[in-house]
Amino acid sequence: MSRKVYAASTEAGATYCWFFTEPSGDQLREIAGLVESGAIKPVIDREFAFEQLPAALTYLEAGRARGKVVLKVK
Repeated sequence: MSRKVYAASTEAGATYCWFFTEPSGDQLREIAGLVESGAIKPVIDREFAFEQLPAALTYLEAGRARGKVVLKVK
């Protein structure tokens, strides 16, 4: 599957790379602490209710989001 993406990126003059990640509870706790303390402030562009998922996807596909788009689950 990635051969097609790699070929297309080469043709377009772009660089394509991929990597694996592993979940780390310790790192997530550290990041949560930084966010809660205000050391890191996430940039939230817009919030949508979960019921507005189609509208949120349309908004993302438009490519104009200038931060994270958040789905609020109640």
